[in-house]
Amino acid sequence: MFCIPKLKINTLPKFQPETIGQRIQSGPLTRAFWRYAFAARKALEPSPPHIPGYADFTTFTEVDNVENNIIVNSALSVSFDFGSLTAYLYKDTFAGFFVGDFTHYFDLYYEAGDSGSAAYVWILTHIVASKTDDMGNCLFFRLSQADAYLFEKYNGTYYPSANRIYPLPTDKTYYITITRVGSTLTLRAYNDSARTSQYGDTLSLSLHSVEDYRYIYAIMNLYTGLPYWRGTLENLWY
Repeated sequence: MFCIPKLKINTLPKFQPETIGQRIQSGPLTRAFWRYAFAARKALEPSPPHIPGYADFTTFTEVDNVENNIIVNSALSVSFDFGSLTAYLYKDTFAGFFVGDFTHYFDLYYEAGDSGSAAYVWILTHIVASKTDDMGNCLFFRLSQADAYLFEKYNGTYYPSANRIYPLPTDKTYYITITRVGSTLTLRAYNDSARTSQYGDTLSLSLHSVEDYRYIYAIMNLYTGLPYWRGTLENLWY
């Protein structure tokens, strides 16, 4: 015959809300512990997968000290007329967003530029700043009035591509493809949207560091008091 043993109630530990329940709710050490636990769990959650697609410029953050230096025409188009004052347009994705190999595309219409003018189009960085000097390590495409280079900035030193795109005629649209495979970063400009007719040399860099960048800049002026550089960026795909 199966018997249920009798329990001696008076020998069981008593529930003490002041030492268990209340301390979970109000004890500073316990509260700090749970904050840490939840933060640690969130940090371990995988980032949402990135599905490549067109950038929506209406969701980018604009910093523009002079009204109309940057004009967001639509989700896929932004025009800029850069002078000597701060102006840039960037997107905060999430930490480690640009990881591993990638290919980015955009169409750049170069309308005009004064002698000595320059602009950045496409920057990947860890830090938001008005100058690449303050960004830490980063990658970018720099265009002057006459030519264009691909750059890596690493540990405070700027490393340009050995080749350049030259000449750089105005009133022309350049269809750009930028690819990172392993530690090699390349940029090609094309005459056509199908990207079958290449314009100029291929720009290439052997990167000193393959980094998982967080921020992407669509455009930024050079911020050195140089004359204007005017154009339109469209169809940024990343």
